[in-house]
Amino acid sequence: MNMGNGNKILRQITEDDKKIDLSVSCISTLETLEEKKRQWRKLWLEMLGGMPEKTPLKPQITGKLRGNGYTLEKVLFQSLPGVYVTGFLFLPDDPRFKAPYPAVLLVLGHSETGKRRDNYFHLAEMLV
Repeated sequence: MNMGNGNKILRQITEDDKKIDLSVSCISTLETLEEKKRQWRKLWLEMLGGMPEKTPLKPQITGKLRGNGYTLEKVLFQSLPGVYVTGFLFLPDDPRFKAPYPAVLLVLGHSETGKRRDNYFHLAEMLV
């Protein structure tokens, strides 16, 4: 890899970050914030190619584990027709919560240890 080109890319990213920070810091009214939110949403959806079609999730629970104050369900669901996602669904055991109750769905997996990575797992435990 040409490191000169890498430095150029990093400089561009840094410059773009500064521009974004400045544009956000200039928001001073609720109306301006709402307009920015509309603009950002439109841009993000264009970048993503729009929202995916609604599809039956076809959820499956493939196993359950008991944690300290929560139950972890190993889940599999369909995000698009024929595209499956695995994850951990953390459900609180606190009797104050009644179904439907708050939950944390952990679907990360882009590290050597995936969704079992300590930091991801610990964050989900703290949230639940």
